[in-house]
Amino acid sequence: MIVIVPLAALLLDKGIQVREIFYPGNIAEYARLYAEGGNTALPPILVIKSARGQHWVVDGFHRVHAARQAKLLDVPAEVKTGTYRDAVLLACSQNKHGHPLTATEKCQVVWRLLQDQEWKKWSAAEIARHCGVSSDMVLRLRRELLPNQNHIMYVDQKHEKEVIVPTRNLGKKKRNISPVTH
Repeated sequence: MIVIVPLAALLLDKGIQVREIFYPGNIAEYARLYAEGGNTALPPILVIKSARGQHWVVDGFHRVHAARQAKLLDVPAEVKTGTYRDAVLLACSQNKHGHPLTATEKCQVVWRLLQDQEWKKWSAAEIARHCGVSSDMVLRLRRELLPNQNHIMYVDQKHEKEVIVPTRNLGKKKRNISPVTH
């Protein structure tokens, strides 16, 4: 649901934000657009509203900074109800538009899921799809995070069961063995 949210009510939390840095050029351009077109000049931000009434910004950190720079009082927001944890997970699936994430930022997003007790059980394909990265990247990072673990366990969502996979060959290329001809 899209609603108008006062800027003063928005929480910009570093634990949710996936970017390492802000881009001043983007903020200046967005501020100009807001100054010229008002608070509807840019798409709504994405917010998780907690049961306590906290409004965590999930997507739109640059737009919030720009709106403040343009001296706006409020911005349109798509508001979803949830927890801080929901906000962190949702943030990991954002930023697939606009200024692309750096390679480091993409790794950090995947790390967030791989370090969580629940999310690390997702398959590499599920994490990759959620974060907008390749399965190979997830497998490589999973190996780095769990170098001495000889297996991983994940939940197969389709069949609703836990699956244990040996990690010995994860991410390794299969060798093509040519048949011997005489």
